[in-house]
Amino acid sequence: MSFAGILKAVKAAKLLLKKDNRKMIGKFMGIILSPFLLVVCLLTCMGDATTQHNQAVINTLFEDRAIPESLPLEFREYLVVMQGYFRKLDGQINEIQAHVKEGVLDPVQVKALFFSIYVNEAELNLKEEQLKTFVLCFTKDISKENIQNSNSEDDDTENIDEKRTLIVLSDINSIKVNVQTNMEIAISEETIENYRTIAAYVNPGLNAKTDGDGVSVSVQLQKIIDESGKKIYVGGTMRSPFVDDWREKVTSEFGHRDEIVLPDGTVTASAHTGLDMGAVKGTAIVAINDGEVVYVRNHQKGFGLHLVIDHGGGKLSIYAHTSKIIVKEGDKVKRGQKIAEVGSTGYSTGNHLHLEIWDNGKCQNPRSYLE
Repeated sequence: MSFAGILKAVKAAKLLLKKDNRKMIGKFMGIILSPFLLVVCLLTCMGDATTQHNQAVINTLFEDRAIPESLPLEFREYLVVMQGYFRKLDGQINEIQAHVKEGVLDPVQVKALFFSIYVNEAELNLKEEQLKTFVLCFTKDISKENIQNSNSEDDDTENIDEKRTLIVLSDINSIKVNVQTNMEIAISEETIENYRTIAAYVNPGLNAKTDGDGVSVSVQLQKIIDESGKKIYVGGTMRSPFVDDWREKVTSEFGHRDEIVLPDGTVTASAHTGLDMGAVKGTAIVAINDGEVVYVRNHQKGFGLHLVIDHGGGKLSIYAHTSKIIVKEGDKVKRGQKIAEVGSTGYSTGNHLHLEIWDNGKCQNPRSYLE
């Protein structure tokens, strides 16, 4: 573990020592740890030979994978319980998302906060109605009827009232207030810090800047475009943004297309500036060529969670509407390296990758560049 990693783990250990209700203790990596400190260690010892194993354990929880038999029994049992709640949360997210008019509920955010709040509960026993309430805390009801205070007779616990209009909240402080009020629990700043640590590891893009939301791409990237023109192109051809071929995935071509009315009523422009390629949520997106990640943003509008890679020579590639970004600004990436996962964030009607290629300040048809 790096020195910085040790400091983080020690800090987490001090936080744990302040708590009186640490019931689920397991032995891992030669020391006695609580489930949360186990996760913190997994997040922080990223520089040694155990990196792949550590990442696999984190992914086990957040990607619903098989739990390794090599883990201590108590930790395995803990993961089984938390995975069960994560699956139920996924169901609630899918149900509620169908009634969201603006924004997309992010499972990583929901689960990371849930995990941070309830990680120390020895016997967690939450009902489906409570899980629904928890997920609804990530939204705001902008209709006349407020979902938390409604006394309507047709407001049952199995279906979201069709009359409600929900928007997704992006401010963690607003979400925190909702959870404290509607779940009747206290949330400390330490819990929020833990949430940010976990969410940022599982999906680094969640901590991306939000500036530029609603601003045209050409304006957002003007400085980047200028700087790229001063560099030498990395060379070579541009490959598929997927592990497999991209051609059969195309759902919308570059150029003119009919306007699309989005769920919130927004109408798209008739000029389409990239290629849309449909794929299942979570499908790996890879870099089409070597380059540097120069821009990562998490927007409620437009491209949603997206990134830009500078390939030099004025050539940029944009990967939009992703559900997860695993690189950060400043990272050097290789051709074919996984950088993100398919999603439906921002102005989107379904899971897909919107790929744009800019060359010397102009948006070009990706078909002319991809091999």
